[in-house]
Amino acid sequence: MIESGVANVTVINGTDGKPDMLIRLDRKRILTDGKRAMADFLLDLQFFMSTGDVEGAEALYNRYTSLKLPENQRFIQWHKIAVARRKPNPLLVQPNTVLLSDSLTETQTIEGAWRNFPKIQLKNYNATAEGMIQSFLDRYTDPAIDGMILALAEADLDDFAV
Repeated sequence: MIESGVANVTVINGTDGKPDMLIRLDRKRILTDGKRAMADFLLDLQFFMSTGDVEGAEALYNRYTSLKLPENQRFIQWHKIAVARRKPNPLLVQPNTVLLSDSLTETQTIEGAWRNFPKIQLKNYNATAEGMIQSFLDRYTDPAIDGMILALAEADLDDFAV
């Protein structure tokens, strides 16, 4: 897309003063020039695969992956910026439901019927390692579960041997 002029990457200074990238995509040209650029690339790739042209395939591969080529030096700079701007992966911490009391509360169901349900509360945790551990501890309060989890882990040990 960059070669066809549909996409343009510009290195700028971010709001924090550190290098950042601005990627512009000309949406009007995606279905014309962008589609043609992708078709040409895939046609070249298919041609080299079908004819077994190893030299041509290597030339195509090196054209897009070699960092020794002067026109590809910008990719090193882009990579450094992207790595510096990388955000940590979010932790998805599972909430727990807590039974508030043994008494039942009359509640209307989706179908409109009235039924008695226990009072419960959804307990959320911070999206941190501590929150994940606390969620696990709150979920598995019965000591017998520890033995079950350990047995399952030992049974799976052969599948995860290093």
